[in-house]
Amino acid sequence: MLKAADKKMENKEKDRIIRIFETAIHYNLIIKKYHHQIETLDYLVDLIFLCEYKNKENVLEIIRDYLLEKEPTAESLLYAKLQNKIKNHFILFLANYLKPYLSITLPLDFFLKEKRLKYSPKLLLGKYFELHKVTNGLNFFDEKILSLFFKEFSELEFIRDNNLFLRS
Repeated sequence: MLKAADKKMENKEKDRIIRIFETAIHYNLIIKKYHHQIETLDYLVDLIFLCEYKNKENVLEIIRDYLLEKEPTAESLLYAKLQNKIKNHFILFLANYLKPYLSITLPLDFFLKEKRLKYSPKLLLGKYFELHKVTNGLNFFDEKILSLFFKEFSELEFIRDNNLFLRS
């Protein structure tokens, strides 16, 4: 009876690992497909961090909300809020330029440089082989190793579990 429960737990953990790596593949495909939009976002973020704004994260949050907002009244309110916060007209121009062409469905935070580096194909492949080695071909699961792995890639699980790839 205990072996059946252990086997069921192993299958559950193996499926969870596979789902994380599948999500990582989709994430990297989105980055390749929308590289122009992501480069423009990078430029926008870099401009914001070069400017003398007190709360840069707040400015980024307002821009993110503005770019993703579809309802015209809320969009106008967010743009007015942006105009009050941002005195650099080029940042406003970039936000307006990017808005009609933005087709990324994930929250913009997932496309910051740090995240893209963290989930780069090369690093993920290395992590897969490392995990494959310590789990003896995904057959032996150490709870400590798995908990560290799941913690490190919790954002990818969040994307998958909340169907963020399919958000409109």
